[in-house]
Amino acid sequence: MFKSRGFTDRLYFLNFVITWVFVFICLILTAISGIAGITDMSVASYGIPAAFAELGVHTGYIVWKAKCENLNKHPVYQEISEESPDTNLNTQVIGFEVDSGECDDYEDS
Repeated sequence: MFKSRGFTDRLYFLNFVITWVFVFICLILTAISGIAGITDMSVASYGIPAAFAELGVHTGYIVWKAKCENLNKHPVYQEISEESPDTNLNTQVIGFEVDSGECDDYEDS
């Protein structure tokens, strides 16, 4: 199952696992800090939010990439309204605004 996934999916899974391993190590260090007398736990206070921020950015990239791939596979045909005859406006699709112009730079690899 894992071998059939693409490079981006495998990289995301690795990022996900490393983030949670880091969080688990920080929790262990926090538990041991009372016994060892460690008073500076800045790794946990700054590291955990940074790890999840990086995971969030990676998740956003995966969602953006999937959206662009889907727009390339299934183009959205815009309906021109009487109020705004500009064909480059956003299209309303099932409650979400889709701007196909932001995926013009994306090349499906």
